[in-house]
Amino acid sequence: MFITVKRHEREKQELLAAINRLNEAVLTHVDQGLFMLDAAGNLLPTVSQSMPVMFRRKDLTNLTLEKLLVPVVSPKTLTLARTFIAALLGAPRDSAPPDNPLTCVDMRLANADGSFDNAHYSFEFNSVAAPGEPQFWLVRVTDITSRIQLTREVEDLRSQVQTQGEILRGVLQMGGARFGAFMQKAEESMQTINAVLKRPAREADVFRQKIEETLDEVDRIRREAAAFKLSALVGAARVFEDALHDLRSRKRRPFRVRMTDSKHDYPIAPNVLERDFEATAPDQKWLADMTYVPTAEGWLYLALVLDLFARKIVGWAMSATMPQELTIEALHVALGWRNPPTGLVHHSDRGSQYAAKNYRKVLKARGITVSMSRKGDCWDNAPMESANGTLKVECVHGESFKTRDEATQAILDYIGYYNTERRHSSLGYVPPAQFERRWRAENEKATEA
Repeated sequence: MFITVKRHEREKQELLAAINRLNEAVLTHVDQGLFMLDAAGNLLPTVSQSMPVMFRRKDLTNLTLEKLLVPVVSPKTLTLARTFIAALLGAPRDSAPPDNPLTCVDMRLANADGSFDNAHYSFEFNSVAAPGEPQFWLVRVTDITSRIQLTREVEDLRSQVQTQGEILRGVLQMGGARFGAFMQKAEESMQTINAVLKRPAREADVFRQKIEETLDEVDRIRREAAAFKLSALVGAARVFEDALHDLRSRKRRPFRVRMTDSKHDYPIAPNVLERDFEATAPDQKWLADMTYVPTAEGWLYLALVLDLFARKIVGWAMSATMPQELTIEALHVALGWRNPPTGLVHHSDRGSQYAAKNYRKVLKARGITVSMSRKGDCWDNAPMESANGTLKVECVHGESFKTRDEATQAILDYIGYYNTERRHSSLGYVPPAQFERRWRAENEKATEA
């Protein structure tokens, strides 16, 4: 009897080992993202090897699904995801799952050099539960970018065929001579528009005059196109007119948001950095700060993390409100992307978002030294203030964002430009990504020698 029980136990262990080997083989070779989600929305430690590549994160530990999505999707998509996740986790075990809004998600993925790639992912959720056991969800993430691109190319081709058909009908109805005259006028109008736009306009009155002249020419093209029933050209002209009307109606906003709340009971860290803004390698010193961007929907708050070595933006997060979670999200983006070694110094102002217990807890868990500016002294965080100011001047000032999503997209585009193309005087007039690549190449060469 004892031998039989022992043999059954050995067979059970061998079966479990075989199952584990099979799972490991699947997770290693599958080209899709696979992970398990528990009832609290946390990712279990075992994930497919495709996950770090798909989400451009080196560290996938201690993540919820929401934190995984924060740096790679728009605020609107994130709101939909939050609602869906809450409904999924809260649904009774035997009930039908809620409608999944994540079957085609626009992704914004950061590259190592600070640029971005656009992709489309599909998320599929399957319940995994045995009687009497906790419920889990197997999440499969599929890259459907090529499929979406093919669909859009077909739509573009269909639109071109429609446009060409409209032109042909216009020629047949109006006559070739009249249509040729229209094309001549349209070309002349475009030449006029180009000449107007190239004309300098540093004063407000001159700028408004440029807008009016351009509107006149665009309106002329639109009316002529409508007579020939060229709907695509009419639509394009209307979009151009709308943009020009937005430019004409811009107004300055004098209100200033107070970002740093230093009146709190959280402990204040000493100023370890002491304005030593020199770093000899990446991920030695990080600076953090928050700013805000006006939109027609209200303020968009932006948290940034800057690597002082190459003046590279390594962390970011945006939100309609200014909660403590915003700065933590930006920090998680930086940690997931860079995975810094122990000993990194993190410097910020002494605002409540950075002094809060949860923020300090994340820093402590990664062996990061906390440093904070002296009260009311922005010069203690000067490079970060400079980066914020540059972003505001080059990306925000003079713009009129209709929605927070529009502002978010513009800021993400700018971060990609800032990291990979914008030259910095403190780096010898090269972009941060190039400066960092040059250092890594020299460092590897020295190591080999």
